[in-house]
Order: sequence, then structure tokens, then C-alpha cells
Amino acid sequence: MIKPAYTLNDTFPIHFVWKLESGDFLRAIFTARVLEMDWEMLRYRIELETFTAGRQESEAGELRGPEQYAREDWARVAQLVGKQIKVAFEVDDGRPIRLKRETLTGENQFFFRQQG
Repeated sequence: MIKPAYTLNDTFPIHFVWKLESGDFLRAIFTARVLEMDWEMLRYRIELETFTAGRQESEAGELRGPEQYAREDWARVAQLVGKQIKVAFEVDDGRPIRLKRETLTGENQFFFRQQG
């Protein structure tokens, strides 16, 4: 059985990577809080509490300066604070999670707000 490294209310960094239409990569790191442990599916339900770091780089790994940023996509990243996702316990290994751009644009409803 997979054993999670975190439990309820623990926080940990989570790193996402999206490939942009331009071919650049957008990397964003958030602080995530564990809201629920799903033992049947072996996953966490987490909330993205704060955006802690990010960068944009070319396909070759060259850092882009702020004047070259994809501003609309960065605005979307900022809007992810407060959203929730369900991710496998293995996310706690610290490796980046590569996501489709549609999860950033909202075409794919990967991120959600808890209805309450």
C-alpha cells in the first residue's frame, strides 16, 4: 500500500508545468494544504493556498524575462490560488506535474472550488 507523506492540514509545495502555445514552458509552484485523504483512491484533495514561485522558459530551457511573459497565462496561474484538486499520494515526491494547457485555460476542469 502506498503511504502518504502528509496528513490532514499539512502543507507542502506542489510544482506544475504547462507547455504554452508559443512552445515556452510555464512553471508554477504553490503551497498546497491537505483537505482530505481518499484512502480508496490513494489520493489527496488539496487546496492551493499560495503561489510561491514561477518562471517561464523557452523549449531549450532559457529563462524568459518579464517582458516576454505570456501575461494572460500568468494571470490564469494567479487565479488558481484557492482552487482545489485531487492528486495521487505520489505527488508528495516533489517532482513537477506536467499538465495540459487546457487545465490552465479552464477548458478542462481539473481545478475546482469546493461548493459549500
